[in-house]
Amino acid sequence: GVIERLLKRGDIRIVIVTPGYDDESFVKDFSFSTRIYIEKMYEVARSYDYLDMLIWKAWTLGHKYRQFQVLYKFLIKVQIRKRYYDKFHKHYKKVFDKYNPDLVVGASPGVNSRLDLPVFAEAQKRGIRTLALIHSWDNIAKRKGPMWIRPDILGVWNEFQEQDAIKANFYEKKEIKIVGPPHFDIYWKKDTFLSREDFFKKIGLDCNKKTVTMIATCPGLVRNSY
Repeated sequence: GVIERLLKRGDIRIVIVTPGYDDESFVKDFSFSTRIYIEKMYEVARSYDYLDMLIWKAWTLGHKYRQFQVLYKFLIKVQIRKRYYDKFHKHYKKVFDKYNPDLVVGASPGVNSRLDLPVFAEAQKRGIRTLALIHSWDNIAKRKGPMWIRPDILGVWNEFQEQDAIKANFYEKKEIKIVGPPHFDIYWKKDTFLSREDFFKKIGLDCNKKTVTMIATCPGLVRNSY
């Protein structure tokens, strides 16, 4: 995975800021190196107010009129300071003072979750470079709406997302890097999956019988998966 590859360099340490900071199983997963540190990430609620409406409007008009792209980028900075920097600065100041990072990488530019935004806000206030990754294939498509942070670099999956970043979110090509979906690296690791026999033994089923599996979606998308 990405973390393992980074740690092969002897001059890098990794700080994971996560809501799972006190989850024993999560912490254990990253206990394989003394150069990995875990810190608390605060929950961030989504909010929709007049500022959000202005951002949406400026972003929408920016697809027709270039001057509104400038307004959209300005409003993003305003809401980052107003909503995410001032409120969370006291906590993240301690984290940043402790580690003094050279680069801050976030899992989303505020599309699926706002959790990363206070961390990005602290980094940008200090002039630290920021990189936002994309959680899912359609997250920065035009139909999904604006991004809520403007990281220095946007790490996209492929050329299709690169075009979404340029056309839908007003990025320049030099501000985009095609990196693939790093959170899918786990599926390429042989030790990720159990054999059929071991899996059925683990869940207490007979591997010689046919099994029907139903995969439900998350509660936030639909009321009922049945």
